[in-house]
Amino acid sequence: MSEMTWKRNTAGLTAHAQRRKEHKRKGVEDAIATLLHDQKPVNFHTVAKTAQVSKAYLYSQHVKSQ
Repeated sequence: MSEMTWKRNTAGLTAHAQRRKEHKRKGVEDAIATLLHDQKPVNFHTVAKTAQVSKAYLYSQHVKSQ
């Protein structure tokens, strides 16, 4: 009996994940720019709140305050 092996097409999932990652990263960069422009403190709490991401996300992505 022969087994059929299916090749998984994950290109769409991979592309979507990459776009989502870039979009989130841009949101963080925009949040930092906005905070600097408004002369507000730039720290993990304010960046996370402004960019609408978690502090855990910022820590995991090694985001540094500018």
